Amino acid sequence: MPPIYPGHPLFDRLRFPHPGTKLRFRGTNEFWFTDMKKNAKRLLTKGQTYTLKDIAVYSSWACIQLEEFPAADFPLSFFDYEKPAGS
Repeated sequence: MPPIYPGHPLFDRLRFPHPGTKLRFRGTNEFWFTDMKKNAKRLLTKGQTYTLKDIAVYSSWACIQLEEFPAADFPLSFFDYEKPAGS
C-alpha cells in the first residue's frame, strides 16, 4: 500500500494529526526500525512537546518528521496528541 498524506480521503477519516499539530513525546516502545528508536533517545526528551512537520501513513505505522529535527524520522507511536475532531 502506498503511503497516504494529508489531503487523502482516508487521512482525515482515520484522524491522523496534520502538520503543525503539537505532539508530546511519551518515550520509545518496541519498534522494528532501530535507527528511529536511537534518534528518539538521542534527540528527544520524554514529556517534551514538539511540532509535527510532515507525516506519511503506511499500512501499519506512520512516519513523521518534526519541525525541531527535520532531518530525523520517528514513528508516530512514540507520541501522544489530541486526535482531530471527526468520525
